[in-house]
Amino acid sequence: MRPSSSILSLAVPLLVSAAPTSFRRANDADVTVLQFAGVLEDLESQFYSQALSTFQASDFTAAGFTDPNIPIQQFTAIGSDESTHLTTIQDTLQSLGAEAISGCSFNFSSALTSVAAMAPVARTVENVGVAAYLGAAHLITDPSILTAAASIMTIEARHQTILNLVNNATSIPQAFDLAFTPGEVLAAAGSFISGCSTGITANTALTVTNNGSITPGTTLTFSSSALNGNQANIAARYYVGEDAWDEKSDKSKNKNKNKDSSNNSNTSTSSSTSTSTTNSTSSSNSTCSSTSQLFCQIMVGGSSTAMALSIDSCQIPDGLNGPAAVFITCDDTTLPTDVVQRASSQSILAGPAMIFVDTEVDLLAGLSKTGASCETDAIANSTTTTTTAAASTSTATDTTATASTDTATVASTAAASSAATDSTAAAATSTDSTATTATSVDSTAAAATAVTTTINSSLALSIISAAGASATAATTATAAADAVAGSAIANIMYGSVPARR
Repeated sequence: MRPSSSILSLAVPLLVSAAPTSFRRANDADVTVLQFAGVLEDLESQFYSQALSTFQASDFTAAGFTDPNIPIQQFTAIGSDESTHLTTIQDTLQSLGAEAISGCSFNFSSALTSVAAMAPVARTVENVGVAAYLGAAHLITDPSILTAAASIMTIEARHQTILNLVNNATSIPQAFDLAFTPGEVLAAAGSFISGCSTGITANTALTVTNNGSITPGTTLTFSSSALNGNQANIAARYYVGEDAWDEKSDKSKNKNKNKDSSNNSNTSTSSSTSTSTTNSTSSSNSTCSSTSQLFCQIMVGGSSTAMALSIDSCQIPDGLNGPAAVFITCDDTTLPTDVVQRASSQSILAGPAMIFVDTEVDLLAGLSKTGASCETDAIANSTTTTTTAAASTSTATDTTATASTDTATVASTAAASSAATDSTAAAATSTDSTATTATSVDSTAAAATAVTTTINSSLALSIISAAGASATAATTATAAADAVAGSAIANIMYGSVPARR
């Protein structure tokens, strides 16, 4: 259930209250950050609004969701949050004597062709949103505004977790998130925005062109205006006019690139980048030249630096799970993960592009999506659990049967020397009945174990519950058998033996 409008009206002033009590224009940096955040919140709000108006429940079912109401509910809730964030930021800017950026248009046509295409983009949007807030934190000078902005970022992180599950991935794949500079944010999300100026120079956009899932061992391929349109022209970029690229010679020439970079820097970008009145796509801080050797750099949260690889052998390493940011640089000096340090880097030619390497899947993902790879694991786990329950039940049965046998033995002995034979035999009979009950429980558990080979994860949970109940019944039967056996022994030892006179 979503909060009512009256409750939301109480929450909206949170960020507004961070504004100065006296009406004045805040620090320019704070205003710029809030204005940029407003554009991103507008983008997110519009994305979910357009997605929900484009797709019906049947589309989500066709995409593999067991219950279409699950993703629809989550997308609706996330969209509502983004709308609230946008309103709050706009009100805060107004209280600071500033205005929100207006005139922005958002085109998601390429992402809204199907639910299968939309869900990964939603995941990217939320990951970029978290990276944007995290990367802007050091730019905010007002502690109150910083705290309020951080409270929005934590919600964006929750959205990110939900969308990881919607995309059949790990809910929390890494212990740390990545942070992006504003220019990096626009490189990742700027293609959706038009018609307005953010006042921020964007990094040149980079697209990873691989089809299908990206897994460890996948060699990435790229497209970017900085690469003259396609990866086949990368070699031509190294040495203009030469028929071939000699790697050894290039490394030698690369040592002297700083000497002639001022003469060649315009050569490499004049025809391969574009500048608009909205967001510049030129890499103004780059020292890359036409003789630069290019590298891809893969960055993940929690690492101190990115991993630099030759652009033509940019292979995903083993052990990576979750999101990663990919950059193209003109040298192999590893980029720092620290966004403050990276902001001054002059080697970034293009990027980042967000990719997701999903090598591990949470069991939770299988609750909403059919055919999820975690379903097999769930069944395996269910089988293990049921087998354990069956083993426990079997142990209890064996104990009960043993108690029955021991009691019967004692009863037979007593029959030879005591007049208590009848009562002892009755007790033994009662115990045998208890053992029969336990044996029946054991059969039920065994049946449950057999069934798990043909059930899905939902039915497996029911079987586990039944097996648990069977184990409880077996424990009760064991206790009953012990009580009967104790009674029989007591009768033998005390109840039927005449007192000595």
